[in-house]
Amino acid sequence: EVARALGQVTTRWDGKGIPADVEGEQISRPLRIVRVAHDVVAMAQARDGYLWLGTLNGLARFDGNRFEVFTEWNTPGLISSKIVRLFADRQGGLWVGAGGGGANFIKEGRVTKLDLGGGPGAEIAAICEDVTGAVWLYTVDGRLARCRNGVVEKVWPVSPGFSICRAVISDSSGQIWIGNDASLFRIVSD
Repeated sequence: EVARALGQVTTRWDGKGIPADVEGEQISRPLRIVRVAHDVVAMAQARDGYLWLGTLNGLARFDGNRFEVFTEWNTPGLISSKIVRLFADRQGGLWVGAGGGGANFIKEGRVTKLDLGGGPGAEIAAICEDVTGAVWLYTVDGRLARCRNGVVEKVWPVSPGFSICRAVISDSSGQIWIGNDASLFRIVSD
């Protein structure tokens, strides 16, 4: 069912020989390898225990037994089925970055669209949560957004221009570190 919904291939290993997927990796004990999807590009585990997978064909939620697939067609408010970034915050929210731009916030079954200013450059490149509970979204075109409780508070153009790498992280003192190909800088969250 999930394999058909996401266009996936499922491979099981019976413990004999080495599956092509892990050829060259050291395997010390028998294990079962199950390929759930060939297009998973993001993962996060939420506080409620669900494992979320961002795929090129939808957002999949795994409860330990079965998958449920959410797409822009069956989930009102989800802006795209191409999910490229996921982040589970400490308050139980799930931040979802869509391929091609845009983001959603999901909590307690409600899907909210986040306003990052629009355009393909609004695709999320990196996400972190600071010590105050604010979630920081860093876009591929260099915008930095501070969000709380699923709402975008402010968006700053911090490092416009092309960059292959964009990263954001918060340290225990409350500083937000922002990096790209050419620079590293920090701000202090309020």
